[in-house]
Order: sequence, then C-alpha cells, then structure tokens
Amino acid sequence: MQNREHLYYIDKTKCLEEGISRFPSIYIEGNAAVGKSVAVRMLLKNHAEISSIVLQVEKELKEPEKFQEDLLEIRQQMKKKEFWLVLENIPKVLQSPLTEILKEIMGVYFDKGFGIMNKTEIETLIYFALKKHGLLTGKCFDDSQILQITEAKARKLIYESQVKYEKRDKNALDAYLRKYIGECLTHATLVKNNKEVSFAIEDKYIRVALNAKLRENHYFADTSFNKDIVSLNETTFQKMVSILVPNYQREEVLEKLNAIAIDDNENINEYVSSFIKEAMIQGSIEGIKQIGELIATFL
Repeated sequence: MQNREHLYYIDKTKCLEEGISRFPSIYIEGNAAVGKSVAVRMLLKNHAEISSIVLQVEKELKEPEKFQEDLLEIRQQMKKKEFWLVLENIPKVLQSPLTEILKEIMGVYFDKGFGIMNKTEIETLIYFALKKHGLLTGKCFDDSQILQITEAKARKLIYESQVKYEKRDKNALDAYLRKYIGECLTHATLVKNNKEVSFAIEDKYIRVALNAKLRENHYFADTSFNKDIVSLNETTFQKMVSILVPNYQREEVLEKLNAIAIDDNENINEYVSSFIKEAMIQGSIEGIKQIGELIATFL
C-alpha cells in the first residue's frame, strides 16, 4: 500500500537545501502550523544517507546538564562524519548570553541591509560575537578545534574580527597594547641571539599594532623569519619596554633580559675556554688563527 504520509504536503525543502549549501547552520521561524516541522522532516527523509537527530529544546532545558552532555556527544559524532542536529521548540526567551549574542549579530546584519553581507563577513561577525561573550578564546589552535576549522582560518577570523568590530580609538588601542605587551613579556620566554631579543606574539592584531607603535618612535621589528616571532635589537627592545610595559611590570621584564645576558656570557666564557684549551693542546698555527677569529666574533 502506498505511503500517504506526505501525499498532501507542499514540498518546502528547497529553501532549506539552499540555506544548508551556503551556511553551516540555518534558523527557521514562523507561526504555528505553517509547516516548519514538516519541512524539516521531509528534508531529513530526502537525505536518509546523513545521520541526524531532532531535539526538543524546551524539553531538554529541564535537564540542562544532561542536555550539555548530549550536545558534547553529538559534537564528537560530527567530527567523524556528516551529522545534522535539529533543535526544535527553542524558547522565545533564551538564556543569556545567547540572547545578547543573537541581538548583536542580527543588529549588525540588518543595519548593513538584509542579504548584503557575504558568507565570510557573516562568519567574521559570528566569531566576534562568540569571542566577546567568552565562548571562544581568541587563540588560533583552541578556536580551530572548537569551530572545527583550520588554524589559518581561525587566525584570519581573529584578526579581521578585531579590525572590523573592536573600533578602538588611538588612546584605547595604546591602553590595550600596553596591557597585552606587559602580560606577554612577563610570561614569555625571551630568546637572545647576539644583539637580538625574540619573543612570540600569536595575535596578528597585536603584532601590527606593535609595529605601528615602533615605527611611530622610529624603530622597527623583524618578523621575516616567523610571523609569530617578533625580533628586536636589544636597544629597541629596551625602548619598547619603556614605552609599552606598565611601570609595575617593567622591572620584572628587564630582569628577565639581564638574566639571559648573564647566561649568555657564562656560556660564551665556557665555550671559549674549552676551545682555547683544545687548540693549545693541538699546538697548531691553524688553531691559534681560529682562536683569533672566535674572539673577533664577540667583539
């Protein structure tokens, strides 16, 4: 006997198909009995090859801890294969910060004009809102794992979201840069190579702001070897500390730099002594020449 389940239903899945092809998730809203649930179920039936689950959010929220565990389990399945999660009956009043996140995203989206923002712009906006409300970390690797994207894409989202939506004036940017650099240098591992001091800054926004500040004071940094590594000659590093590191952190940073210099001197002395001793044992003219060349490199 013919299955008459959807015989008299209008197929409204076309717009859902188009939405799924363009966006990682879609939202459907409408009055009761207009066919939202039917359209979704027809879509799932049309794609029986894709695993899916339908959760009634209003019911699930009565046991929030279990709901969270279920979502984490579903997330693990999504990492292994294509998986559709359908959330039905979302309460009209969502728990904060979801309400604020949605208001922020939709406010910007409609201000620009419906349909004006492209996929990349929407993703950047969503990333900014999620990070602002603490759901993302602002660190490339962590956020790439949470969002299941490449580190390169996470890096781009982190940078572009700050450029487009932070909207800091010069004073606010200077204050933010001082706070970040102070925290960074008190916790960073400083590496000294000859007269250069190197340290890591993963955040491209900060690196660009730091370079601009150095240029403003007629200095520059070298990031050509590795874009996450900032290298400065020792004079520039000390100038940067005086300009950007807050007073209460300045002494600690300079002590770290001095400690590196002491270690370097001890290592150099040990190396030179060992080299000279070996050359004297060999008693060769070539060895004595090498001693002279070695000493010259440290002058």
